[in-house]
Parts: sequence; structure tokens; C-alpha cells
Amino acid sequence: MGCGACKAIETDIVEVNFYESYKLGKKLGQGTFGQVRLAKDKANGAELAVKIVDVRHYDEKTGVCTGQISRARNKATRDEISLWKIICSVECSHVVQLHRAFSDNSLYYMVCERCKRSMLDMTVDGLTEADLSNIFKQMALGVLHAHTAKIVHRDIKPDNFLWGGPGHDVLKLCDFGLAAAMPVNGKLQGVYGTAPYMAPEMLLSKGYDYLVDIWSIGAVAFLLSYGKFPYSPAEQTSAAMKDAISRDHPSLCFPTERAERAPCSDQLISFIKSSLCRDVGHRSSAKDLLEHTFIVNKQEAKADGEDGTEAAPQEADQDGSPARPITMHIRSLTDKMMSKVSRPSPTVQNGIDELLQKLFEKYGGEPAGSNMFFSEGDEDKAADSDVSPTIREADNRIKKKNSRRNVKHTTHSGVLSPQAAQALNINTASSEEDQEGD
Repeated sequence: MGCGACKAIETDIVEVNFYESYKLGKKLGQGTFGQVRLAKDKANGAELAVKIVDVRHYDEKTGVCTGQISRARNKATRDEISLWKIICSVECSHVVQLHRAFSDNSLYYMVCERCKRSMLDMTVDGLTEADLSNIFKQMALGVLHAHTAKIVHRDIKPDNFLWGGPGHDVLKLCDFGLAAAMPVNGKLQGVYGTAPYMAPEMLLSKGYDYLVDIWSIGAVAFLLSYGKFPYSPAEQTSAAMKDAISRDHPSLCFPTERAERAPCSDQLISFIKSSLCRDVGHRSSAKDLLEHTFIVNKQEAKADGEDGTEAAPQEADQDGSPARPITMHIRSLTDKMMSKVSRPSPTVQNGIDELLQKLFEKYGGEPAGSNMFFSEGDEDKAADSDVSPTIREADNRIKKKNSRRNVKHTTHSGVLSPQAAQALNINTASSEEDQEGD
């Protein structure tokens, strides 16, 4: 792909020559049309993350790059940058900060704050209600910041919250690839997000607003509290999940005991019910959640050193073996949903790597085979603690099976391609977009 297409891209939201200011590091994550890599600021040596998106068109049957720019993916990427910039125009510690954005040779680079762990990576077993309260409070703070900027995230889920800050104890909202600005008049339309966390009004095509994000917070709270999704049909597929949410069948119920076999307080149940309220008119806002007694009282008790709940007992199952850790169980549930979607295509990933190599050399880097910084750790350091288990497993699958078929849309910590899925007629089961009738 030549530079002609790049010249056609406006420069109002992006800069050029990422390599002049940053050094590209090892791969931290990957998705269908992009990667997340480590980046080092040449001026001060600060370590950041960079989200790289390939907007070239790939043949839907072979997965081979056609050399043309995908208009849908190009627009989707630029929309994400624009919305992310709006959200970060007022700094918030609970949102991953976007520092700069670049475009060059059909690649976009979004240089952002680096967070080393996902929500589930740092979610330990034996969570007390005070721990849950802290997690839900930080989630609500990030979502409230987006809503204050008049932006609906539309893909709230555990994968899209990262632990950052100096002590890795600040939960930050990320991935605005499916976000949308709330219209001045009317409501948003279309089905976006990840099936188990979708709000009923979105699936029923009634038009929706900020409160779809609140429903999703409730779904995450339900998952962390009870170890299962709010709606868990026998067939754990995207279609079955959406049907169950739409019809409220089987009806949503709130157990009185947490997954860790500890009793649920009335405050915790009330908090979850206030966000998982099917009646939009009675559903809480992000501000309401922050003022809920479960958030206020538990945080006050924790500050006083008095947690009203004890760590869950490690009881044995009927066969005598130790009870299954809740975090492992939750990760298994989320991984099963992701397994319904094709893993990152090695053809696309190789195409991105090859283009990065050329650009690296173009801007003064070493030739292939030398100490090329960007490929450091891709294989020889795959066990590095910065790389999540999900990424390591996906890399291993790619090495074992170099299939070019059935390339589908997925996201991984914001590795994009929302509208591209529709443009390529790709059926998705994870972060997705359905535009039936539009």
C-alpha cells in the first residue's frame, strides 16, 4: 500500500510519523485488525501502550489483504479517536488516557496510558463485599466521566476495564471502539456490544441512551457476585443470550448467596437490582450508583478498617476436592463466550507485522534480523508477566493453525474494527454490531 491513501486522510485528529517520537515495543494484545504494543517515549523514556489498527481491506474468504483502504474501518477508527479525545479532554483517573494519535501507511497509532493488568487478572478469590464495592465504585466513576462528556460506551464488560496507576489499584475504562456520542435529539439505535452484557431496550430496538451502560455495569456486578451471567440459557451462545435478555426468560432472579458461598447483604442485592432494572425509567444513573448505600456504606466501613463481611470460606465440593476458585470460574465463562468467535487471523497479523517492519526501517530502524525493538518478546518472551494468559493462548493457537478462513470481527482491549464487520458481512458473537433494518 503506497502513501497516496494516507495523504487523503485529514490531519485534524491525527499526526504523522509515530516513529519520530516513539520506539515500538513488544506485542501485548491482538485482535482481528489490530494490535496493542508497548511504546517508549524517546524524549523521556516513559513506557506507554500503543493501539495499532490496520485499515486495509482483507478479502473475507481468503483473509488476504487487497491493498485497498476499508472505508468503514477507516471511519470507525477515526470515530474512536475523536470520541476518546473528547473523553480525555477533561482528565479522569478512571479512564485510560489517550496521549497522541498518528496515521501512516494505512495504520493508525493510538498512544495511550499503559495498564499492566485487566480487571480479572487482579481480581482475587475471596472478595469481600467491601472489595466488590470498591470495584463497582471505580467502574461507575469511569462510566460517569464518559456520560458527562455525552458519550455512551456500549461495550461495558470486564475486558474493558484495566488496573493502572502507580500501585495498579486504579480501575480504568478503556476501548471506545463501539462508543457513540449521544444525539442532541432522540436516542441511539443499533445493537452493539457483547451479548451477556447487552441491555434489553437495545435488543428490542426501542432506542436507548446512557442507561445501557448502567445495565452492563449491573451485568458485570452480577457476574462478579454470583459467578454467572444474569441470563444463562442452556445454550451459551450470543443468539441465545440475546433472546433470553429480550424475553426475560427464564426470568432474572437474584440469589441471596454469593458464588463464594457467603451470604449477600441486602445492600449488594439492592445495588445490582438498581442497575439491572428492565424498566429504564426506574434504572439508576451512574451518579445514582455512586450514591447507593452499598457504595457509600461499604467504602466508609473500609476506611474505618471495619469490613462488614468475611472472606468466603474455602469449602469442599461433594467429591471432597477444594471449592473451585470463583475467579477461575468467571474467567472460564468469559473465555467460553470469546471461543464462539474466531481467533485473530495469522494472515492479518503477519500483514500488520510486515508493514510495521517496513515502516520501522523506513524511519531509521535496523533491518530485519537485527535487534528490532518492536518484535522483542513476541515469541521468546511470550511468558512475560505483562502478556495476559489469553494472549499467550491465542498466540499458541495461531502458531499451530494457520487458517485463512472465517475471519471474524472481535476486539481485545480495544483492538477495534466495529463497522468493518458489517461492511464485510461478518457474523460476530463478541463485541459486535447488528444493524438490521437500518
